[in-house]
Amino acid sequence: MAKVSITEAARLAGISRYQLYRGYINKGVLTVDKDTQGRPLIDTSELLRVFGELTMAGRDAHTVDSNVAHQVTRENGQEHTESCRELLDSCRLELSRALEREREAIAREKWLREKLDAMEQKLLTGPETKRRWWWPW
Repeated sequence: MAKVSITEAARLAGISRYQLYRGYINKGVLTVDKDTQGRPLIDTSELLRVFGELTMAGRDAHTVDSNVAHQVTRENGQEHTESCRELLDSCRLELSRALEREREAIAREKWLREKLDAMEQKLLTGPETKRRWWWPW
């Protein structure tokens, strides 16, 4: 279902934000999610579970029309889809960068291993014992 802000949730429930926090959120009756900017959101299904029918407190209290709720859900769904696509694109970019770093690390490790093998070979064969003409032995 659609997610709404704390202010909108309090308005739909017909209570104040203070009452919503004190009586429901702080006690754990309502669960609060965070959006990508860290703002608290409450799912309308949570509000329906706790309060039953939602009403608009304002000029005249009336029941929320289900068509409006579906439209809000569709709009939020499209926004959610777009934000998911953006997140997916950034994850793909980060993954490609990580794979490139891994390839570089593998190449560097291969080069170092070749150098290590060459040094081991030199150590195992010993120093070059080329006889010089001026050494007496």
